[in-house]
Amino acid sequence: MLGRLRMKAYFGPLMRNLIIHPEDPTTTFLSTIYANLKNKTVIKGGITKSELRELIDSHDRVLMLGHGSTFGLLNPGQFPDTSSYIIDDSMVIPLMNKSASIYIWCFANEFVNQHE
Repeated sequence: MLGRLRMKAYFGPLMRNLIIHPEDPTTTFLSTIYANLKNKTVIKGGITKSELRELIDSHDRVLMLGHGSTFGLLNPGQFPDTSSYIIDDSMVIPLMNKSASIYIWCFANEFVNQHE
C-alpha cells in the first residue's frame, strides 16, 4: 500500500512536469512514456535556451528524452540560437534544483554522474 502511495505522489496530478523531447522521427516512440502524464508542458523545439531555462525553473520535474551523449541532450536543429546540445553543462544548476527528474538518452547516466 505504501508503495502505491509513493507512486501516486511521484506521478501525482499536481506536479508540474516539463517534457523536453526534441522533434526527431527516430525518437517519436519515446512519447508513449509521457503520453498519459497529467499537468505537463511538452517542448519539442522552437524556443531558445534561456526560455527553456525559465521553463525548467517553473516546473517541479523535468523529463528529457532523445539522442545525446556524455555532454548532454542533443539539439537536432529544433532550438534556435542553440549549440549542438539543448541540455548541457549550462543547464546543470537549474536541473540540480529539481527532484525526481528523468534523463533518457544514450549516456545520460554519465552526464548525470559527472555533475553529481
